[in-house]
Amino acid sequence: LSTEISSVTAVGLRVWDGGGSTSSATVSANWQYDIIPSSGDSVLFDGGVSNASATWDFTGAVKDFRMENGYAGIVTASGVATIIVQGKFNVAAGTFNAAGSTLTVSGDFNQSGAGALNLASSTVKLDGTAVQTVSVLGYYPFTNFTIASSSRVKAGSVLDVDGAILISGGEFALRAPG
Repeated sequence: LSTEISSVTAVGLRVWDGGGSTSSATVSANWQYDIIPSSGDSVLFDGGVSNASATWDFTGAVKDFRMENGYAGIVTASGVATIIVQGKFNVAAGTFNAAGSTLTVSGDFNQSGAGALNLASSTVKLDGTAVQTVSVLGYYPFTNFTIASSSRVKAGSVLDVDGAILISGGEFALRAPG
């Protein structure tokens, strides 16, 4: 068993299993092998493991944030002013609720499949050093959208911003409809 835990730790992938007495992301029993994510780990919410909803109260930066494979739960940011994803942010299943928070993403931002976003009163900030793509399906409006990149941010789909668009670095490449 120690070999298996060591290999999981080395990879830095933390899989939500929702086995704790609360839904807090900072409770070790909610993660496979009872290991809380550390800054720089990737996190995965996978319906093949658990559909338990989560309260995202983790204050560190994660490498990648993924909700996929039929995950039917809701991940809600709570008590966290800024959610930092140093790599890719992907919601392909379940619902990500970041109402009132700032979500800072340094890689691609993707919503697809059955994934849903609630970004009401929030700010999505893209600050990557390489080209980033933002793609959403359906109608998931951004309240505030900030580009603070040292490279280019490309719209991979139609983006609806109901609030402010701020470009403080890099460039924003819009694609033509059709």
